[in-house]
Amino acid sequence: DKYPESKESSIVLQRLGESFEGLLEMEYQRRIKNNEPEPLVRKQFLEKYGSYNCWENTPAGLAYNRSHFKTILEKYPDSPITDEAAYHMIKWEPKYHGRPEGVLRELKQLQEIFEKYPTTSFRPMILYQMAHRCSILYEIYSFSPAAAVRNPQKAQEYREKALFLYQLSLKSPEHTKYSEKSWKEMEQLQKGERI
Repeated sequence: DKYPESKESSIVLQRLGESFEGLLEMEYQRRIKNNEPEPLVRKQFLEKYGSYNCWENTPAGLAYNRSHFKTILEKYPDSPITDEAAYHMIKWEPKYHGRPEGVLRELKQLQEIFEKYPTTSFRPMILYQMAHRCSILYEIYSFSPAAAVRNPQKAQEYREKALFLYQLSLKSPEHTKYSEKSWKEMEQLQKGERI
């Protein structure tokens, strides 16, 4: 607020967005995972942090509205961290319910970021996330109990894409936790194990 024209504004917005995501995880999601009643946790969280005015009520519970990441994309499109803001804007599905639509939506958003920011520092993570979703699509199209969803041709196509993307993830110059995940899931896929 004090230095709105600072060259560091986009980085500050990025850190604020990450802080709000972390706050939500630590003070809301973690408590619910520990079997505290969601209505009580929500009430206490909003009493304590509601003044930040960046929370959304969704069917899945409270969520951060990602306003700081939106501001980076709108106001600072040439910032060196625009790729990170774009990644934080992905709408992740809480559950797929055995349907491919949500997975395909996430995969499309990941591909768009990768195409727009090919040198992103998030490259290993994005490659892994894309490979993981292709593996999920392979399983959905292979093993769905709904005959209308099963599609052996699509299953094979996504299996091949998953293997290719896992291998790309492993070729990243730096070793990351996503390299380890890629290696493990690629081995599972090659052995015919399901994730």
